[in-house]
Amino acid sequence: MGVQIKMANAYLVTIICIVSLLSGCSSSSKQSKPLLNSKLVKSYPMILKDQTIFIVFNKSQTLVFNEPKQYQRYLNDKPLSYRRTFIGGGPRGNTIVYVLNQSDREKKKNTAKSILEGDLKIIGKFYGEVYYPNKKQLYVFTRFASFKKYIETGKKNDYLFENKTGVNQKTVFYVLENANQHQPSAQTIKTFKRVHRINH
Repeated sequence: MGVQIKMANAYLVTIICIVSLLSGCSSSSKQSKPLLNSKLVKSYPMILKDQTIFIVFNKSQTLVFNEPKQYQRYLNDKPLSYRRTFIGGGPRGNTIVYVLNQSDREKKKNTAKSILEGDLKIIGKFYGEVYYPNKKQLYVFTRFASFKKYIETGKKNDYLFENKTGVNQKTVFYVLENANQHQPSAQTIKTFKRVHRINH
């Protein structure tokens, strides 16, 4: 008899637990609240550690690359596989073409577009180039804020270091950040050579 009472009590406890779960109740009198408001989270951009962006200003359109490989294909007159075009969507009101890699093809908004529109924030190292094929001029940036300001306004930085030798018949300008910086850093030159596959 005692055994039957214990079994009945056990079944009763089980039923009570099931009912509690189905009704959404918990042992705590207050439900836990989210640590951050969802609207607040959405207002902050996602973060990238390091990033590269390369922009080519043609007469009819602006090309944007976020990896050296595709950028080099363009510079060597090789076909570009995947593009996403926005007529009138460029930083200066012209047509902008984002050249995509495999991973960006599957995204609703590609990485470079997300960065330029402020959805992704760079907190690590940045390296960027702006190239004008008709002028054979190439500008090298190491700060994203200076890079973005330039592509939006076209206003040149007050501090430029011209590489007299150039590369592949292009005049190269390194954008310096202040009057105290007299030449680009060794790391910037190293990155430039790696992007353009210069061995010496």
